[in-house]
Amino acid sequence: PEGEVIDRVAATRGYVAFATDAHSLITLSDAGEFLWVHVVDPPSTLSVRGVGSPVFFGNLVIAGFVDGTIRAFDAESGKPTWRVELKKQGEMRDVDSDPLLVGSTIYTAAYRGHLFAIDARTAGILWRYPAGSIASAAFGAGKVFYATDTGALVALDAKTGEKLWEIEIARIDRRSAFVKVSSPSFATAPVYRNGYLVFGTSRGNLAVVDAQSGELVFKRSLSSSISARPLVADGAVLVHTDQDCLYCFVP
Repeated sequence: PEGEVIDRVAATRGYVAFATDAHSLITLSDAGEFLWVHVVDPPSTLSVRGVGSPVFFGNLVIAGFVDGTIRAFDAESGKPTWRVELKKQGEMRDVDSDPLLVGSTIYTAAYRGHLFAIDARTAGILWRYPAGSIASAAFGAGKVFYATDTGALVALDAKTGEKLWEIEIARIDRRSAFVKVSSPSFATAPVYRNGYLVFGTSRGNLAVVDAQSGELVFKRSLSSSISARPLVADGAVLVHTDQDCLYCFVP
């Protein structure tokens, strides 16, 4: 199968799965043997050039697709198990975020659509929140956090979908309280660590907010815009900017 792999590869015991920008989901054995491929016909309308990484849930591999669906397949055979339409109509209805699996619940969003909580066992929709995204969500302390495609960072109750707080990324990107941003600002997928959320912005700021309140606790202006989710590991924060600069911050 053709296509470029532009997101992370998912692996579990016995299987490796990845998506390509040719709208295909490919699964291999952990020895590298090709098992199956599933290809989705792209819609005739415009789409976002993005690909989400699949996730494994038991014997299922689950991934979002360019046609606005999230689908589950048997990892061994590739047999379709279920599908949910997150967005049925309109341009750019891609599901480009990595599905977030917490227990047996999948959290995922379509661009210019909604964030959904879906039961991975039954494909039942548990709740939905009316703001789309192409960035993956994060989970911590019973909350789901995600950056919307309207320029906000939102915290929701993971069980009910109730909004707990929301902050405008443009406020973080202002140089001062008296300077307005002329165009929308967007956030990367956030990372949750020890009660805080770490993320980058399209105007080149690395930001940290309190996950309980949404209050900004740290901001650092970098050399260019940030599209990639920061990496937090061993007490350090690594940030890769769109101009290929790599920053490392330590406490």
